[in-house]
Amino acid sequence: MRFIVYVLEVIFCALSAAVAQDSRYEQLCERMLSLAEKADKAAARSDFQKAMRHLKKVRGLYAEAIELEPDEPQAHLTMANLELNANYMDNSLKAWEAASRAVDASEGRSISSERATELREQIAGRQRKTLIGKVSMERDRVYRKGQGNISKSIELAKRQVELVPNHPLNLHDLGTMYMMRSEVDPSGAWTLAVEAFRKAQAAAIELASPVLGCTTEGRLEDIAAEGRLELANVELIGGDAVMLQKSDCVFTVLSAHLYLNLGDNLPYPDPARETPPPPLQGRPRVFEGKVFVTVGYRSTMFYHFLLESLPRIVALQEEIRAAAKPKILLPWAGFVDGFTDILLEGLGIGNAEKVYYPTEGGRHVRAKVSEAVTYTWPARIDAKYDLPLHCVTPDPLLRRLREAMTRGVGERPGETIVVWLVRKASRDESRILKNERQLIAALQRVEGITIKEFDGAEQRPREAVELFSRAAVVVGVHGAGLSNILFCRKGTAVIELGFATPLSWHYMYLAEALGLRYERVLVDGAGEDDRAMGRKRLLVNVEMVVEAVRRVLKGGGVGVHDEM
Repeated sequence: MRFIVYVLEVIFCALSAAVAQDSRYEQLCERMLSLAEKADKAAARSDFQKAMRHLKKVRGLYAEAIELEPDEPQAHLTMANLELNANYMDNSLKAWEAASRAVDASEGRSISSERATELREQIAGRQRKTLIGKVSMERDRVYRKGQGNISKSIELAKRQVELVPNHPLNLHDLGTMYMMRSEVDPSGAWTLAVEAFRKAQAAAIELASPVLGCTTEGRLEDIAAEGRLELANVELIGGDAVMLQKSDCVFTVLSAHLYLNLGDNLPYPDPARETPPPPLQGRPRVFEGKVFVTVGYRSTMFYHFLLESLPRIVALQEEIRAAAKPKILLPWAGFVDGFTDILLEGLGIGNAEKVYYPTEGGRHVRAKVSEAVTYTWPARIDAKYDLPLHCVTPDPLLRRLREAMTRGVGERPGETIVVWLVRKASRDESRILKNERQLIAALQRVEGITIKEFDGAEQRPREAVELFSRAAVVVGVHGAGLSNILFCRKGTAVIELGFATPLSWHYMYLAEALGLRYERVLVDGAGEDDRAMGRKRLLVNVEMVVEAVRRVLKGGGVGVHDEM
């Protein structure tokens, strides 16, 4: 009898201990959840120090909980989610693996088979999301906004695409990296860039079409020939004013811009984060009647505005003059009005109303036009590689644009003006010339010339037109400032400090179209450094630049003359 009582006491004590242990485990899990919620709220307020303190406390509670109940999934699940939210991806993956093992161990014991199946599906989805996040963070770390290891970044970007094959932004990023890689491998990398960009645009259209209310499968209009384009009841979407005719779900991007990032313009659910489309931000502007549309790919950037938006006005000038109350839809940027006014004056257009496309905001419909008229052209194909070039406008349009913009400008003065294009580290994000002052000092020692330093951000449009129309030579690093050679007279010499990739030869084609003499002096690392145009700091051989200036002043420099 005493033995039986003793056994019952042992069983009772064991049960009491188990109950106490279960109770303690549940308390720990509840405390973990409470602190995890506080950590998330602190992070949302950007109070990262407090968020980290909460995270450390949760980690301590987690260690205690899994020591008590290593085969229960609740603590593992809580910890895995918090580590994921805090971007500690390796820690999160370990916790997901532990949670998966705990589900296997507790199935049929503390959780049902049905619940175990649900948890496995949830864990698999969260593991995938965590792995996607890990690869994305590693790619960003390696890429360093274009300043890191491009080849390794490409491999990580390809891994992103493997994990989420239909993500428009990841595909476009991969294409961008291949574009950079074309500096050292033009034939191979350029082909891969084109392939990635096409896939990115197709993925964006597929994901966005239902969100935009299309009842049919969306498609991208193929721009096969240069000419006028008229669209009825069109919606303009995103910063690049992507055109949509919803009735048949046809998307149009002007000038056959393969390089336009549709994923950064159209609304769609994020296939990586599994989040819904971005919410509509305000109501779209509505334009009734005929509107002449100039906005398109990166129109708020000077090169694209001057050399792509304004040529559309030139091409449509007769129709604009003939219209009763024409509206010209322009991008909104500080330089737009000044240069547009010069063009309208040069074309003799005085009846047009300037209206503006809202080029700031999210991925949604920003404007609706009942009758849109614009002008577009197919991409120019590189003769050597048989691939589409990046943003090259037809030659005749450029010549007509120059004629209109420089109408009324006086004759070139007797002095020989050499214009140097300034890029400032305080403003420009890339391609700052480290030995700029040494170069300017060397140029100033060349006899018989006057050096004029030009900063487009500090000079008015009419001053820019007058200065470049008087220049004998223009010298500058590849960048938007070189767009001003549009105003140069035939025979002016242009010396670009540039790169080896054909995707950066915009100003060579511009010079050829305008009858300018052109030379390219390659910056240090050109053809070898795959960071290419994205590099923040550059060096150039000063003596080679000075020699190029001397050569063109003597009448040389016709065509392309690369200097290493």
